[in-house]
Amino acid sequence: MVKTAIILADKEIIDLEIQPCLLSFSNENILTSMLNTLENLNFTKIIVITGFQSVAIKNNYKTKGNITWIHNTDYMDKESMHSLSLASQFITQDFLVLKGDLIIPSHIIQAVTENTAPIVTAISDLTSSNDENFVEVDTDFDLTDQSKNTKQHSAINANTIGIAKISYALFNAMLDKYSMENISMHKYEQIMIHLQNEYPIHCLHFDNTPWININDYKSYCKARDNIFFAVNLFNKNVRIVKEKITSIITEPIEYISLVGGMTNNNFKVTTLKNTYFVRLSGSGTDSLINRMYEPYNINLIQDLKINAPTLLIDGSDGFKITEYIPDGITLSKHTARSPKNLRKVASLLQTLHQSNVEFINEFNFIEVLEKYTKLLQNPISYNNYEQVLNSINYINNQLLIDFEYCQAPCHNDLVPENLLLDKQNKLFLIDWEYSGTNDYYWDLASYLLESESSREDEYIFLSLYFNRSPSEQDLIKIKIYQAFQDILWAVWALVKKESNVTDFEIYGLQRYERGSKTLRELIQYV
Repeated sequence: MVKTAIILADKEIIDLEIQPCLLSFSNENILTSMLNTLENLNFTKIIVITGFQSVAIKNNYKTKGNITWIHNTDYMDKESMHSLSLASQFITQDFLVLKGDLIIPSHIIQAVTENTAPIVTAISDLTSSNDENFVEVDTDFDLTDQSKNTKQHSAINANTIGIAKISYALFNAMLDKYSMENISMHKYEQIMIHLQNEYPIHCLHFDNTPWININDYKSYCKARDNIFFAVNLFNKNVRIVKEKITSIITEPIEYISLVGGMTNNNFKVTTLKNTYFVRLSGSGTDSLINRMYEPYNINLIQDLKINAPTLLIDGSDGFKITEYIPDGITLSKHTARSPKNLRKVASLLQTLHQSNVEFINEFNFIEVLEKYTKLLQNPISYNNYEQVLNSINYINNQLLIDFEYCQAPCHNDLVPENLLLDKQNKLFLIDWEYSGTNDYYWDLASYLLESESSREDEYIFLSLYFNRSPSEQDLIKIKIYQAFQDILWAVWALVKKESNVTDFEIYGLQRYERGSKTLRELIQYV
């Protein structure tokens, strides 16, 4: 296993007065964080290459006896391959190289270090930074091309993160190539690419994982305001996932990456043999959701074959492991509206709603809204909320009289992202934490609302589901439930905000304004 690491901390950033590796976040600078991670991974040789503010960097680590310091006097004029070449006399084995301006989850460093391939680079989804290295990879995730210029690529796959594992054999070949006269390649990544036919570069892809290179003041502000917090949270959650999953699955974990989610923290866990989907409960969700219902309800629907196979679900904290659907693609608002997928979703909901499954609990909109409201520490801040609540109660009372209650087992959270297509185009409905007995029109309304369907889409979908043209009463009932859902999730967003979860304020306000508008339009019907 690799035990040598080189940290490139020599560059000067024009609009920053400090070497990026010395930038502090929550009383710890980038270099300290990196050194701590390497020491925890039992690295025995750490080489730090300095340039700009070299003295200031070394003065911070006078007590660190395990660091070899190298000063790059040409840091202003030469690129990273020159920096690496300065360490050649100290390199006798494979090593890890990291950029010193990198804020990165410790798990990525560990995953690159422990990967069995001799040469590895970490890549991520494309970012919007000004210093991206664009790459192409083949079907085996071996790197095929890399450039700063997208026009040089036939297909852009990903962006390099700034960490790589380099074999000793490759390093010597890189030094030989660099020593050639008139060579135009000065970044170590460029020379690696030039030698890839002899020394294949394996890529580890970390989807949605927070990280950032600080290459200007703008990226520093982004790191300070958002990325640093996200990286710390990711590190914390990965530790929890590892602790929980290793007590159940004995396969060595290769790497972990985020796969999104509004309510929870969802991860793709890749082992040497398999890939799993793991869910950790999000902040504040224990008060929003009764976790005991989901395991019971999931067990009842297993024979319907509409949910991803569940390996474990803990009713005490919501921790869940399911089989990862190979090449699975979640629907988006756009793809959810395609005629093919409207038909698939209508068929899946028919299977669920027409089954003999009897869920253990009832999903009652009024009761859930009251529950969320009582969880709030502060009064609801939306304009005219009391008037909106009066409209809800009035319409709900009329709804019970004028419309049939169509009881069925329901999912109750039909956002497109909870629908997953596998490579055979089989559709799965995932995340059943809000499941319960309800009026099945609630699910129909939810799907149409969350996919932002047009009137034409609505007509097609409901015709497929009912096997007839939708009536005016069908459409009114759908609209009522959509208004209720907007208001419910707007209040839900306030609860999440009070749980110190960011990015829900605008979401909640937009849903509240849309729901309020729909309620005003509905009053004429009841």
